[in-house]
Amino acid sequence: MRVVCAFVVVAILAAFVFSEDESLTQEERKTVNKFFRLKSKEAEAALKKGDFITAKRILQALIVLGTDDLKLRAQIEDLERLVRKEETRANVIDARIVVDKPVFSGVSSIKVFVRLINRSDDTVYIFHKREKIGVGTNCGTVSVLYIAYRADGSIAWAERGNLSFKKSEPLALKKNQMWEKELLLEVPELSKNELVTYIYTLTGSVVLEVLRGDKDVYTLTLDMGRLSFKVVPPGAEKYALDPLNSLTDAVKRAAAKPLESETEETIRAIFFSPFFLSESQKGEAVAILVSWLAQLREDFANASMAALSYLTNLPYGKDRARWVNWWKDVSRNR
Repeated sequence: MRVVCAFVVVAILAAFVFSEDESLTQEERKTVNKFFRLKSKEAEAALKKGDFITAKRILQALIVLGTDDLKLRAQIEDLERLVRKEETRANVIDARIVVDKPVFSGVSSIKVFVRLINRSDDTVYIFHKREKIGVGTNCGTVSVLYIAYRADGSIAWAERGNLSFKKSEPLALKKNQMWEKELLLEVPELSKNELVTYIYTLTGSVVLEVLRGDKDVYTLTLDMGRLSFKVVPPGAEKYALDPLNSLTDAVKRAAAKPLESETEETIRAIFFSPFFLSESQKGEAVAILVSWLAQLREDFANASMAALSYLTNLPYGKDRARWVNWWKDVSRNR
């Protein structure tokens, strides 16, 4: 009960900092981040004990609440990934969702693979038929969520429904042997001139009937983890070659008021380059975007703020003043 109450208090504080007219004081911000670090340590302790459910619940709550401390947020996300990895390793069956690559363009559908791998030393029989859960019953679901970032600064998100798959006949898997199911996800087929990036996030679970060795049949519910990938217009991949330099050059060009003939390419570089940055480059990219933001005309500023929304996950949208003030607070607290 104490844990729930503590999360409620911090949720209220988080809502307060993201409200339209108010922001937390420096001391209040430190208190919130201190709470995040404390709960992260609790999650680490739960992980060491093998209590994966508690660790995941704590970390997922922290991720949903969010923090404006980018380093702290990255640490929490890294720890959540580690918990999922260790949980998978501890299970008899490793269940995961896989796609062929992290970025897609020029497609109207994407193949999503559900893979089950036997991690035990024994032969494991999965989808073992029982009276209550027979062949033909849905045994797994992949939930699909996307966020659409547009260069005009607008952001939209929606659920795309679920992808489900059914039980097969009983199947024997030897050690490290894999079973795979292919699912088809329909996505918007983007034209070359569109200035939009879709970020898809897939999560899922699978319920298996398992027979291991001579033991009784038992039900195993597995989390298949979380997978993200991007869908971009054809041609946007060129910014993946050197995204940080492409972004830096474009922002400086925008501040220097480029020729009208250079406007479209400048907006495209500002908008698309951040989606190809490595994790280690994102902090520098945020600094570049915010430090030049006040000097940019509206179309360049909107593209910059769309990129900032993606990089920071902060809800400031097209409010230029809030981005600038946020950066001042971050710089002051370093």
